[in-house]
Amino acid sequence: MLDRFRLDGKVAIVTGASSGLGVAFEPGFFASEMTEQYAEGYMAWQLEHRVLMGRPGDPAELVAAAIFLASDAGSYVTGAVIPVDGGILIT
Repeated sequence: MLDRFRLDGKVAIVTGASSGLGVAFEPGFFASEMTEQYAEGYMAWQLEHRVLMGRPGDPAELVAAAIFLASDAGSYVTGAVIPVDGGILIT
């Protein structure tokens, strides 16, 4: 049941494309038109109790991760998948 919170696939930002190295971030459950049907009921309960942050992500938080990876601050990060999921992977 919890797998419904996960998206099918990852959003990737490629760095060091000439060497073939890349970085990706893996989004968790984010509030959007696509997910608004889960705002109430059992799925909302699972989100509150199974996600460490206890809430859906804000799309701005996903954008912040992308900006970090694309910035000079993320220039030495390579070959990683960065979860942006509110802690669902550790619960």
